[in-house]
This record gives sequence, structure tokens and C-alpha cells, in this order.
Amino acid sequence: MPLDRPTPATAQAYLDESRQVAMRREERLDRRGAARLFAIEGVALAVYSTVLMFVMPGDGVGVMALLPSMLIWAMLAGSLHEAYGYRRRGREQRVRGTVAIFLMACVVGALGLLLAGVELPTWARLVPGAFALAAFGYVAVGEWRRSAARVGVSADRAPFDRATRVVTGGIGVALGIAVAGVGSPDAAVVWLGYLVVMLALVVWSVMATAGAAPEVAVAWGPRTWGAFACASAVTVLLILLDSRTSLPLAAASAASGLVIGVVFVLIASLGRRHG
Repeated sequence: MPLDRPTPATAQAYLDESRQVAMRREERLDRRGAARLFAIEGVALAVYSTVLMFVMPGDGVGVMALLPSMLIWAMLAGSLHEAYGYRRRGREQRVRGTVAIFLMACVVGALGLLLAGVELPTWARLVPGAFALAAFGYVAVGEWRRSAARVGVSADRAPFDRATRVVTGGIGVALGIAVAGVGSPDAAVVWLGYLVVMLALVVWSVMATAGAAPEVAVAWGPRTWGAFACASAVTVLLILLDSRTSLPLAAASAASGLVIGVVFVLIASLGRRHG
């Protein structure tokens, strides 16, 4: 049966309540922090997708070396968005999903063409990165403009407790293993290391989804974020050198991986208050 038509007073009460809900939500949002994060996400996705487009098809080592950094960043960024008051739904999530689907389609399509013997021009390899940069840049600008009317509460730093330090050290070890495998002559050991890293990331992802993992991204400070940025940059550089040059990179990759792992473990061990 159809519902009774609400009275004007009831309808007005509903409207007033919806406005109150919108105001309470706005007070929880840190739109400027989210805008900066969207811009950084655009740059990160542009770099990752461009590197993938240039290393394919290759022997698979470059792709596997890049995956840990990509997955770790995706999880960290998602955690930060929630800390800024966003949830995994709404316009922002739709944009992220659209970009992810488009990038996946581009990568799979490009891989199919390359395996079929069709050489992609340079401009075609740059299209996915340019799309990611433009899409996330558009959302970042929109969030920044909306923040001018009302600035929400900034996200609080989470404690750098024991669980967070353990995960931080594990992230460094995973990145170190991924980097050390670039250019290594021992393929069996490299793929075994990548398998262990991917399994560990799957476990972390399941725990994070269940709410059992610490808020690592919210607990990190400039020191740890700087270490992650440097580790990601070194990963990208070594992968490009390995795929586009004939330089012997085994020693440099092993040394870089060792340094990355040690730096993160030291940060996790010594950074008792914040990373």
C-alpha cells in the first residue's frame, strides 16, 4: 500500500534533519588534506601506470617488482582517506574506481597488443598516466574549492605503537625484497621472494579489511613518508634501467634493497613516538 503523504511540518522536519546531517558530515571532513592526497594519488598512479606501460611485456620481473609498491601505496592512501572523514563510497570513490578500471583496461589491452607483435608508440604509453593525473587533479581542485567555504577538522595522528612499528618494518622488508630482485640472475630466488611478499600483502589487506590492522598511514610522520617516497623512486628507477638498458644491476639492486629494509627497520625500532 502507498504511504500516507507527509504533512508540510513533517516534510520540513525531514529537510532540516538532512541539512543537520550534511553539516555534521562536513565538520568531520578535512577537505584540504583530502585534496592534497588526491593530487598525490594522481601523480603516483601516473608514475606507476607509465612505468608499467614502458616495461611491458618484458620478463615479468619489472612488473612484479613494482606491484608491492603499488599495492602498499593503495592501502596507505585508502587509510588516509578514511582518516580525513571519507568512506569507500560516494563521488570520490567512483572517480577512483573509474580510473582504476580505465588503467586496468589500458594495461591489459597494451599487453595484448605487445604480445601480438604490435609496437605501441610513445604517446600511447603515456595515455593512462595522463588520464590518471587529469582525473585525480580534477577531484583535488574540486575538493580544495569546496574547502574554502568551510574547513573541517584535520586528521589526528595515530600512535606509533608496537603493532604499527611491526607493520612499518614489514613494509620496508617487502619493498627491499622487491627492489633486490631487479636485475638478479637467480630467477628462482627472485620469484620465491616475490611470492612471499605478495602473500604477506594479502594477509595485511585481509586484516585491514577486518579492522584488525593498525592505522599505519595515519601514524607515519615525515621521516617514514620520506623513506617510502625514496624507496618507491629507487624502485621505479631500477625497473626502468633494467628494462631499457643492458647495465648490470644485480649488485646495485641488492644493495638498494638492503638499505631500504634496514632504514625502515631502524625507523620502526627507534621511532617510539612517531615515524
